[in-house]
Amino acid sequence: MRLTSGEAAIPFVARDLQQRTIDLESYRGKPILLSFFRTAACPLCSLRLWYYTTKASDWASRGVQTLAIFESTDEVTAHYCKNIVPQFPLIPDPSAFIFRQYGVTQSALGAAIGLWRDLENFSILRRLRLSVVPFVGKGMFRMPADFLIAPDFTIAHAHYGHDAGDHIPFEVIEQFTRKLHPTVPLAKRRLAREE
Repeated sequence: MRLTSGEAAIPFVARDLQQRTIDLESYRGKPILLSFFRTAACPLCSLRLWYYTTKASDWASRGVQTLAIFESTDEVTAHYCKNIVPQFPLIPDPSAFIFRQYGVTQSALGAAIGLWRDLENFSILRRLRLSVVPFVGKGMFRMPADFLIAPDFTIAHAHYGHDAGDHIPFEVIEQFTRKLHPTVPLAKRRLAREE
């Protein structure tokens, strides 16, 4: 069952790639970007994760905690993410338990459309030294999903992808962060912390 805005986020406890315990309840009181990727072997997922690494520190400066979940084993996640160094937890979920809790679905059509997106992004993937081989295997039909969770632990925005590369637009994440700090520009917030 899909979740919608206003519903409570579903707590979970899992281990990240560094074997740290990640308890979603412990993030209560903080805004969260919770992103479900397909598998770490998915080229589009690797590219999206790379984009996250370029933005997550700015989001964190506004208080947003980023969590990324992959339908992969620890070994597969570590192998395909070796050229990406995120400053936020990567959570392997090979059994897709958390995916099911959040109603993240599968679609053969969505996976096929994702192949076209792979081709469109081929040169970018090569330049970043990320995998360019289309993923085939367990979980290949899984669709991505993203949730913006407010400090009160309710879902502020739920985005369920229609195809393998369909994640929440960055503009929506930016709007979410601006609502958290509507009047204070980022540079001033940084100065205030340094004083």
